[in-house]
Amino acid sequence: MSIEGIDDPSAATGALDPLRSRLLSGLREPASAAALAHRLGLQRQKQWGALTERQFVATASSYVMSPGALGPVAADAEQEVDRLSASYLIALAARITHELTEVINQLVATCHDESAPGGRSHRLVPIARPLPPSDAHDERDTHDEQ
Repeated sequence: MSIEGIDDPSAATGALDPLRSRLLSGLREPASAAALAHRLGLQRQKQWGALTERQFVATASSYVMSPGALGPVAADAEQEVDRLSASYLIALAARITHELTEVINQLVATCHDESAPGGRSHRLVPIARPLPPSDAHDERDTHDEQ
């Protein structure tokens, strides 16, 4: 399952429209406009002559609205007083995501070479795991010294 973030306010407005939301949900698999209309029980537009229908497919199976899609009214982590509020946490997550995206793009730009033959696509998987308890860490340091 792929999830795509929506940052652009006009894209967010379009995705929130009830009919467009239905269309996106119907486009999890490729379909022409006529096939999509039939799939969703909508009237299809009339076609005249020998037209070639294009196939459409959603770019992801789910979408998440970024606080940035709200533009100037988006929550700002710097302006939030309550550091445990949902609006603060959402704004902080959005800022961290934005900064992480910038750093990753800079890293890719330094390593990417379009002229390299046989290039392959890669998937970046950032992970985190808990550190061992501090007393276990201290015990390891003690054993290393002996």
